[in-house]
Amino acid sequence: MTTSLDLVLLPLVRHAGKDRPKLPGLYTSSPPRRAARGRSSDRLFIYLSMEGNAPLSPKELDKLLDHMATQYYKTSGSSTAAMRSVAETLNELLLKRNLNSASRGRQAIGMLAMGVVRFNHLYLLQSGSSHAYLVTVDGTREFYDPGSTGRGLGLSRATNLRFHQSELNQGDVLLVSPNSPMSWNTTTLRNMHGLSLGDLYRRLS
Repeated sequence: MTTSLDLVLLPLVRHAGKDRPKLPGLYTSSPPRRAARGRSSDRLFIYLSMEGNAPLSPKELDKLLDHMATQYYKTSGSSTAAMRSVAETLNELLLKRNLNSASRGRQAIGMLAMGVVRFNHLYLLQSGSSHAYLVTVDGTREFYDPGSTGRGLGLSRATNLRFHQSELNQGDVLLVSPNSPMSWNTTTLRNMHGLSLGDLYRRLS
């Protein structure tokens, strides 16, 4: 029997030693009223971090994330196929933008983490240096490929996408970062399962 879990998002942003209230590039969405077949139970999150010397403006980034979510919910089929379609569209957009500005030596590279929660199951897509840890009652799983570091979206027509799946349970914690702290590993994070939001914030800050 599948159960639907409550999802709580806790953005952690620190710039120049100060905490910030908003994490640029983070987007969450519930299914719209008219979602494609297979999407009606999917809760989506996208974290797009940009690297390079030609970043998107905050308004451009918000518009792009909204477009990505709309495309996902309009794409039928499996969750992984819909996520792949969104990531490939994003890659084409960033590649075209980079080619148009290549003569000026400017580029923007997308480091993407896209996740879908359907009832108690997680589907995760990563590209570039995206790093994730899933903390459960049984231990901590690391989702990361050192060989993909730096090879994000917008550099070539080929996309290097990584997919992961996992069952979720009450109290599980998913940590996602394009540049995770050196202190994060499967040992130091293992006791975070079931922590309150306040305790979790203090442990990670």
